[in-house]
Amino acid sequence: MNEQILIVESDQDTANKVIAGLVQSGYQVHHLNNGMDALEYLNDHEVDLLILDLKLDGLNGYELLRRLCDSKQHLSYPIMVLTAQDTTKDIVYAFDCGANDYLIKPFQMAELKVRVRNLLAIFGRNRGNNENVIRVGDIVIEPKRKQAKRDGELINLTPKEYELLLCLASHANQVCTRELILQEVWGVDFQINTNVVDVYIRHLRQKIDKGRPVKLITTVRGIGYMLQEP
Repeated sequence: MNEQILIVESDQDTANKVIAGLVQSGYQVHHLNNGMDALEYLNDHEVDLLILDLKLDGLNGYELLRRLCDSKQHLSYPIMVLTAQDTTKDIVYAFDCGANDYLIKPFQMAELKVRVRNLLAIFGRNRGNNENVIRVGDIVIEPKRKQAKRDGELINLTPKEYELLLCLASHANQVCTRELILQEVWGVDFQINTNVVDVYIRHLRQKIDKGRPVKLITTVRGIGYMLQEP
């Protein structure tokens, strides 16, 4: 069992309880207590499940949920809300913001483990059903594993670099404008300077094209970028 679980929880006692129970069950668990730190972590790390408290410092759980939903990250992994807020309004609002499950404190560890197991199983089946290998030149992208290879060699990509490559590959041999890339990779309502696209393209080129005689990522000056078959 190698599933990666991120718990974002401001109460250390609750975090310790959850971590101990999940590690005992064989999961790999990472803990953060701040919403902004969680957002940065999720941009650069792969997770299989997010367990989220709603009362967080800096960026509260609802705002974090909305940002993940806007950036389409909520489609990549399930989100379980773990909170003491127990009104119907709170529950409905959390689901509207993108939550997949809602567990109210205080809770029994056995129930949390069952919910975790079920969420991972459901999302695992959905990813399996959506398997569709994409090939562009000697690049092979496997959505089920969320990994890419070039000439058989695994490319070590962050989640955002993977999404950017997937975006370019889905429009192979077509020009992708910066606006299109921002929509598909960061979400249409994600407020961010378009310079981020150029920065991530540079990172991707370092991993995809550097040292290879055939370059696949092409710049279309003044417009955007293209993943082009040789």
